[in-house]
Amino acid sequence: MDKQAFLDTLHGERAQWDAQVAQIDEERMTRPGFAGKWSLKDVIAHIAVYEEWTANEIQRALRGEQPEWDPELTGLSDDERNARLYEQQRRRTLTDTLAFSRRTYQQLIEAIQALSNEEFNSTDGLGGRLHSFWVGRPLWEGLVGNAYEHYREHAPDLKTWLDGQAEAGK
Repeated sequence: MDKQAFLDTLHGERAQWDAQVAQIDEERMTRPGFAGKWSLKDVIAHIAVYEEWTANEIQRALRGEQPEWDPELTGLSDDERNARLYEQQRRRTLTDTLAFSRRTYQQLIEAIQALSNEEFNSTDGLGGRLHSFWVGRPLWEGLVGNAYEHYREHAPDLKTWLDGQAEAGK
């Protein structure tokens, strides 16, 4: 895949996500029930944590360092890991969460931009310097789930939330 095409898709999906999030008033962003017990703020933090991890993985690999993974998260299912990350992030204020999200998104963009097209399409985890999650498939395929597909995954909840807000305003 072309790195610039990936970045263009990522920018477009993020812009759509941000535009929808901007339609939610701040009080509702912190109200549980957006996705199960999670608030919209919690989902924003959830996405940002994965963007941060992805960016950090790439940046470490480009510096020639080995991958880092929180030992408390190793061996957990996706649901268990997400629950643990939720507990780590849920006390953030909305202001801090939104700033964290903007910061980690920019960090992800910069990490991807630092990759050559060859690295972006490599299947060897940047010479084995990335966590095994990345090995055996093109790097960009691993990026998708922690980038624009993550917005798409949570978009139905956001649409439902927006529809509920419109209904409440009637």
